[in-house]
Amino acid sequence: MTPQIPFTVRLATLTDAPVLSPFTARTFREAFGANAPPDAMESYLAQSFPEEVVRRELGDPAAVFLLAEMPDATIAGYLKLFFGDPLPGVRGTNPVKLWRLYTASEFQGRGVGTLLLTHGVGVTRERGGQTLWLTVNTGNTGAVRFYERHGFTQTGFTTFDLGGALQTDFLMEREI
Repeated sequence: MTPQIPFTVRLATLTDAPVLSPFTARTFREAFGANAPPDAMESYLAQSFPEEVVRRELGDPAAVFLLAEMPDATIAGYLKLFFGDPLPGVRGTNPVKLWRLYTASEFQGRGVGTLLLTHGVGVTRERGGQTLWLTVNTGNTGAVRFYERHGFTQTGFTTFDLGGALQTDFLMEREI
């Protein structure tokens, strides 16, 4: 049995961009690299996770980033919420997008995702959100099961452009 590490969760700031940028790219690649064409993956990573893009997202007043860290400040996972317009088909009241929730592979199975999601629900409630919604690749069965265990239900489908390779995603929602 793997011992539990006392992770903490905090709001990310602009000063986190230099460390968060490579972490976001790494965890995205870990999650999808085996199921995406290499050129599409590289294109997506190049446009979505450079430091200047992450810095811009961190500075967006409609976005909230939470970091799960080990005692030595090593990032174990992160969550991004977006308080903006939902996709067509989102039905819940006062919806907030759970845009990203990723845990580094070496910390998976240690409760990091659940810890981040719990804090994300709290931030959503504090800011008046009543529904969390997200999209998740239909082939990412581990993530789909994780979200279902945490009360999300599938409410539709959407398409995700991963560097020019179109992917089918479930649209999932949860009242909070």
